[in-house]
Amino acid sequence: RGEYDPHFQGSERQSVPGWVGYLQHSSVNYFYSSGHLSLGRGNPYLFNMNESLLLNPNFAPAEFIWWQHEIQWFHFDWGILLLNKIETLNRFLTYHRYGITKQNWRIGFTEAIIGTYENWGASETGYIMPAAILLETEENRGINANLMWLLDGMIKWNNWTFYGEFLIDDFALDRESPPQIAGSMGLGRKFNKFLLNMEYTRINRWTGNYCDSLKRWIERDVPIGHLIGSDAHNLLINSYFPFNENLAVELSFNLMGSGDGTVLERLKDWPDDVPCETNFGKNNPPPSEKNTAYYAVGTLHYLFKKNIIANLNMDFRNNEALWNLSISYGYK
Repeated sequence: RGEYDPHFQGSERQSVPGWVGYLQHSSVNYFYSSGHLSLGRGNPYLFNMNESLLLNPNFAPAEFIWWQHEIQWFHFDWGILLLNKIETLNRFLTYHRYGITKQNWRIGFTEAIIGTYENWGASETGYIMPAAILLETEENRGINANLMWLLDGMIKWNNWTFYGEFLIDDFALDRESPPQIAGSMGLGRKFNKFLLNMEYTRINRWTGNYCDSLKRWIERDVPIGHLIGSDAHNLLINSYFPFNENLAVELSFNLMGSGDGTVLERLKDWPDDVPCETNFGKNNPPPSEKNTAYYAVGTLHYLFKKNIIANLNMDFRNNEALWNLSISYGYK
């Protein structure tokens, strides 16, 4: 039943009903001493210990360009993703990340936008230039788009790792609109070969949403940002233990609280009486009721050979159990 996979793009063949096959990732990558350039179809994402608030690795592959360049301690990332078409309009996502990386710490600032177009022109090209400042482009010469900022950081101290992200979707200085912000913070500890990590994530209501439905932070009904969606918070505890060179076990536990509705329903929710580019004012709806959910995941990794690995995944969610077996083969 691969046609139900949100990553699937194609048609089911009648010769083998229910089964589909498709190429999920294909790219050309050029590596040089100071960085790399990648062009193709796939899912470039921002690095984090688990999931980034801005770009995660779970939404459907898209055609992309990704350039990363390093000048000693300074890192620069430039990316373009061509998202799926909705109605008559095409969509694109572009981002710039400016980062400082040292031996034991790093910090970065990212600006990203989702925009739409019917016919590509000078206004759209202004957004995707590597040297563009997206806020300046939005204010002075660009099309209307959904702009986000992200600040990320990480510090390593002995066997400890501290990290976090802070995302701003929209923040009204006059306090007439609720702040559409999100944050995550975590710490990890290494005990010999055993790794333990704890992380807390909170995403405010309407973060990732937008008055224009085409500019919501969603791709093919999958959140582009963190998978818990808006109006939610999550506590994650995960661990990794290698028994030997061939066998390892990974365990994780999630406790999540969220508002009414599914992840997509919360990301698509917007007050009917609040038009674009206006404050919420007194139209701010009352707080939604909170729901609590939990799930635990266990994964067994077994390395048959240097290039063949099997992964057995067991997922327990609210009294339901799911399992998945995958085998990966790498060729060099």
